[in-house]
Amino acid sequence: MSVSSDGKKISGPIFWGDPYTVLRVSPSTSAGYDAGTIICHENITKWSKHKPIRYDQFEPLTELQFAGSIQDRANGIFYGLKLANVGGQIATMHEATFEYMRVRPWTDKVRMTDFEGYDHAAKPNPIGTLPEIIHVDVAPAHGVIDINYDTYNTTGVNIADVIASMSTSGADLKDFYPCVLVTTDRGKYVRALWNMAYDLLDLSNSDRKYRGYTTFYHNNTWARQWALITQGLPGAADGKSITATVFFQRSIGVGNGGVAGDPDFREWQAVDSLIVMNTGYACPEAVAKTIQLRNLITKGLNITGGSWGRSTTLNNIMVGLSSEWIQPAEDATYTLNGTLYDSSNEPIGSLNGSYAYHPDLMLLLSFDVKPSLLLIPETMVFTLRWTVTSSLRPASPCNSGTTTLAFRSSSIVS
Repeated sequence: MSVSSDGKKISGPIFWGDPYTVLRVSPSTSAGYDAGTIICHENITKWSKHKPIRYDQFEPLTELQFAGSIQDRANGIFYGLKLANVGGQIATMHEATFEYMRVRPWTDKVRMTDFEGYDHAAKPNPIGTLPEIIHVDVAPAHGVIDINYDTYNTTGVNIADVIASMSTSGADLKDFYPCVLVTTDRGKYVRALWNMAYDLLDLSNSDRKYRGYTTFYHNNTWARQWALITQGLPGAADGKSITATVFFQRSIGVGNGGVAGDPDFREWQAVDSLIVMNTGYACPEAVAKTIQLRNLITKGLNITGGSWGRSTTLNNIMVGLSSEWIQPAEDATYTLNGTLYDSSNEPIGSLNGSYAYHPDLMLLLSFDVKPSLLLIPETMVFTLRWTVTSSLRPASPCNSGTTTLAFRSSSIVS
């Protein structure tokens, strides 16, 4: 037996029972060990570099043959998985789903030797993780993508091996740029990812706005944290969603692996019908993922109505406001500022207050007025123009409005 002590790996030479042991499959009571059954079994881990694949020969495969036939690789299939675009059609990267093209019994040639080197616990390399939500109202709007390259992973499908199998000139994953294909309701767009070793504030500096668009391997390390910048993406708005696929591209523009005429992927580029010279290779676990676009700074506090009344005790006018909470942020304080106008549109006073979330919030505010204003008739209708700011972003309002206030003494005057 050539099964490892943990029961997850098979080394050579292979014995008939080894795949059954590792895949936790019992042989048929009638047929016993059957290559036609085990070679395409659903328990096979697709991420193992060595596993049964479709290849038109009975002899054991070489390492290059495991990567796929010339025709398979031209069709974006490597190590039995669909993981690359075809013919430079960059808009098709969402279709690089890493689907496992299992061996077809009685159609494809069967080799039990494909199991030599099989690892049932194999993981792909690298692995990408996309955010579930991106906040589009905080500049620069972006979401963080984690791309983890494990230098100790030797048994899983490795995009570096994929690229090496296609190269006659020494192309290396280290020289490729992480990019993202995004579909919005406006179309399909591509942009390079920003290496977060560089400050995102550089995006607003004309001299440094491109320096974060680096290759995957940069400054002697596999960069892990990358920014998907939604700023400037057509169709990116609160309440929308996008479909995103991370992939590796040899060039992102002239001077960055490209040639004259290549689009500059350091900015968003429409790609619905774009053909590029270089093949794009999808990042495992980061294909066709849905990301929700939301505002971080929601309205929070909203004024829905109100009334006014006199307080002769305090010698001022009291204002009572009806309010509601609209997606208040945790730990945020909302500050209400308002100016009261009379029927001639003259300001007669201001009011303000700060509030944290409470489901039963009641707003009762007052402001000092001239004694003569206490003689205002009860038929007077005031207009309150108000703004709400959040402690998360105090420099600009998160909500604003105009509320009409009629006299209602019993409800607000104490």
